[in-house]
Amino acid sequence: MPTSLLTLSALLTVIPCVGQPPESKTLLQRIEPWRYPDAEMGPATMQDGATVNASGDRTCVSLHCRTSFVTPDTADKVLAHYERLLQRPDSGKDATGLAAAAGRAVHVVRGDGDHPVHLLSVYESSITTTVQMIGGDQTRIRWSQFERIDINTIRQ
Repeated sequence: MPTSLLTLSALLTVIPCVGQPPESKTLLQRIEPWRYPDAEMGPATMQDGATVNASGDRTCVSLHCRTSFVTPDTADKVLAHYERLLQRPDSGKDATGLAAAAGRAVHVVRGDGDHPVHLLSVYESSITTTVQMIGGDQTRIRWSQFERIDINTIRQ
């Protein structure tokens, strides 16, 4: 039976680690805003992002979180959901918790009828999220988020 995969990932931009320490969040608290409605969730992991320079020295504390979801909805319907999720409000925060005034870039790569694979990447100042959607009889969604945290702000 054909299967489609939708991948959503959030990626961090490659910039020096700056900013405030992040709020402490569990893995499920990080996933919940990105969870596709009524989708079955697969195994989830949160691990060290191992951010190092060319000499192998640690430059930032970083986290890499991953999970997957499966839904009977089409990859196109799943992509439309994430596009709505990322719409920016005039004030306050959007559905993922990002302040309306914060900077964000969203990149969408749409597959075609023969290759129902869509990729959505969201780039914020210190967090990159990616969602990949692969369609078919079921749509498989792969979610990944990488976050860089400035070591100096943690030590203060």
